[in-house]
Amino acid sequence: MDKNERDRVMKNRKCISIISKPLEEISSEEKEFIKDNYSGYGSILGVEGLAQFFTPHEVSFELDNYLNKVLPINAKILEPSVGAGSLLFNLREDFQITTIDVDEMNYKLNCILHPNFENFNDSACNHKRENYYDAVIANPPFNISVDGDIDLNYKSLKYDKKTKKYKGNSDWFFLEQAINCLKVGGYGVFILSPAIKFKSGLKKIRQLLLDSCWIISHIQLPSEIFENSGTTIQTNILIFRKAPKLPKFKCNSYDAISDYEWLLGQPPIVCIDVLKFDYIHEAFEMLTDELWLTNVCPENAERSRQDEAIFFKVSDLGYKYKSRYMENVIFFETQTLGRGKEIEYEGVEYETCDWGVMDELIKKYK
Repeated sequence: MDKNERDRVMKNRKCISIISKPLEEISSEEKEFIKDNYSGYGSILGVEGLAQFFTPHEVSFELDNYLNKVLPINAKILEPSVGAGSLLFNLREDFQITTIDVDEMNYKLNCILHPNFENFNDSACNHKRENYYDAVIANPPFNISVDGDIDLNYKSLKYDKKTKKYKGNSDWFFLEQAINCLKVGGYGVFILSPAIKFKSGLKKIRQLLLDSCWIISHIQLPSEIFENSGTTIQTNILIFRKAPKLPKFKCNSYDAISDYEWLLGQPPIVCIDVLKFDYIHEAFEMLTDELWLTNVCPENAERSRQDEAIFFKVSDLGYKYKSRYMENVIFFETQTLGRGKEIEYEGVEYETCDWGVMDELIKKYK
């Protein structure tokens, strides 16, 4: 164990000692220490099922800032695998936040740090609030079995006669839960394993996303992003938005490569490959810059093929269009419905590169 890892172990031990105290005896300074230093079990215990890799503050700041810009006043937020609550530290104060964690220590930790939140010590598989939340933000556990006592009628959960519980794979379950819990127009902001892009066992949840949501952005993070939490596994950020029930259309561009169908209103998917940790902020600045979004889909983009697709397999999405490059951050847009041409539906023409079309369709069809 190197010096950095020993230091992390000692800080975690101190945090656990603080958490074990009665709530009224924990000082504000101790709460700040926990907030800044508790990094969970990740790589310390080496026991499968206890590996918790909490989100670095630099990443959570950008995700929270994104939601702060796009959500309405008093928006309802769900964090279904809250851990130490680091994904919630920078959200607006008017938000109504619900947290869930099956781990009793994490539950108590969030009661300490976030006493004004609605905190549950339970399995997320028991949380049933359909069409309720304005956003679901999560860094769920990767590729583990999750279970619960009630039947949510989710395809990701199957009844186990031996344990008498509903069980499923975490990679599939948390995304399906978000789709069901979100209001129409609500946002899903997830940190995911790269397996979401290609794993055959996740094909159904990929299809469910494309059948019921607009994909806003996919951001590939550098492997060192979770280094301080005890892992160097590569991670991806997926941002999507729940759509009303709408028809699908094929791309109408002259240079369309794939005959894949997309929900009406689907904008070009903004795909970002962040090559170095220090450039995360630049990536999110572009993602929320209206002028850049307006010009993200140029008429004569440079076509480039990647060995690995940014969101799905190349066979699913075809080519990406490299639209901008800056040092250590690569931006793409994935061709969806068209390159500026309009699509007519029920007597109305909708622009294929206008991000405002989503709000227009939500208002009309929700």
